[in-house]
Amino acid sequence: MNEPRPEWIDKAIAVHNVHVSRLKANQDWRLSDTAKLLHKSVGFTCEYVKAAQWLRSHSRQLSKFDSFKDAMDFIKEKELELITMEVDI
Repeated sequence: MNEPRPEWIDKAIAVHNVHVSRLKANQDWRLSDTAKLLHKSVGFTCEYVKAAQWLRSHSRQLSKFDSFKDAMDFIKEKELELITMEVDI
């Protein structure tokens, strides 16, 4: 039987979907508009949208984190790895 997924995942997907649906309807739509619509801070909105985007490629790893903070720590660590990788062409 599958374990229930952490609550933060559903919240991230919901925030992301609101943002994307508004952006498709209005290309001038910004994260700050979504934040205002949801009565949340821009930082909250940005982090939840980012988490949903990372779920596309890292859902197995991220679903192991019960807390949103732990998931974001993982994402930030992966971003740092990407940023600090040397480019060899």
